[in-house]
Parts: sequence; structure tokens; C-alpha cells
Amino acid sequence: MRLFRRYLVVPLVAVALVLVSTLADTASAQQPVTVTLGAGRDENSAPGTATLTDLGGGKTRVDIKVTTTNANMPAHLHADVCPGVAAVVFPLTNVQNGTSTTEVNASLSDIMAKAKSVNLHKSPEQVPIYVACGNLPATAGAAPAAAPAAAPAAPAVAPAPAPAAAPAGAPATSPTLPRTGETEFGLYGIVALGALLILAGVGLVVRRRSI
Repeated sequence: MRLFRRYLVVPLVAVALVLVSTLADTASAQQPVTVTLGAGRDENSAPGTATLTDLGGGKTRVDIKVTTTNANMPAHLHADVCPGVAAVVFPLTNVQNGTSTTEVNASLSDIMAKAKSVNLHKSPEQVPIYVACGNLPATAGAAPAAAPAAAPAAPAVAPAPAPAAAPAGAPATSPTLPRTGETEFGLYGIVALGALLILAGVGLVVRRRSI
């Protein structure tokens, strides 16, 4: 009996640990954030998008895709919004031939708290020229939109006269409705019983082999 319990409990505990770990990783990751890159402070020569994806474990991937004739453009996450953008908070891989991918050592929530824009520069030799920029969404929740004005109340309608009472007769019999709760419970019970029987059978087979 002890051998059967050991072979039954150990796999169940392992499955539970895997499920808990998977759920924790899923909960910690955030939805990707996509930023539209429009005109920079000085030019509008690299329109496109920047997508920030939380990888979990304190890392975020930043993918930039733009349409441009500039072969090599420095890119950064900056501390302020476009067009001024202020200081660099997180450097990104240079955008070469329209694309760039960077793995930043910070969670997406950390980036959103410290940076406010994605900014591209014309070239390594022309860093002061900003050619594309996009603002990150605010970290705090935006103020709720004003509720729409209430529609005018409909004019009151006089109640219709009550219908004449029907002659007394045999009392109506309510139709008997199916009791779906019992059916579902019965199905779940059968499935659970079947699963227990399968586990018990596997345990007995393992026990016989071990004897």
C-alpha cells in the first residue's frame, strides 16, 4: 500500500509544480507594447513601429521596423516625450537597413516607468538630427472618459387596462423542467471515477512489477 501511494503521489506533485511554474511565468509577462514612430524633431525620414515585448526574468525585447533610406541609425529609449526626448535611458541596437532587435536588461514595467519615448537619429555621425520618434503609453491609468449625457426620459405611457379575469378552471400545471445540474454532476462524477480507476490500475501494475 505504501508503494502504491508513493507511485501515485509523486507524479501528481510533479504535474502540480509544472502547472504552478507555467502559470507564474504567464502572469509575470505583460502584453507587448507597440509604438508608432512618426516625425522626429528635425526630420520625418524613418516612419515605422517599435514593439516592446516582456520576456520575463527582468528582460524585454525591443523590435524596430521602419521604412528609410538611412543605412545606419542610432536608436534609444529616452527620458522624455517627443520631440525633445531628453536624456538616453536605455540604448538600443542601431537600426540597420530598416530593422533592429535589442534585448534590454529590464522588465517592461521598469522601462515604462523610466522611459517615455523611442527616438532614432540620422546616422552615427549625425546624432543631433532626430529623424523618427514615438511616445510610449503612460504607465499610470488614463483618466476615465466622461460618461455620455443621459438620453431624455421617454414620456410616461398610461397603463393598459387590465384584461378581464378568465373564468375559474382547473389550476394550470407548470411544466417540469429538466434538472441540468444533476446531469452535469453525474457526468463529472463518472469522469472523475474513471480517472481514479485508471490511476489505481497503473499503481497496481507498478506495484506488481516491483514485487
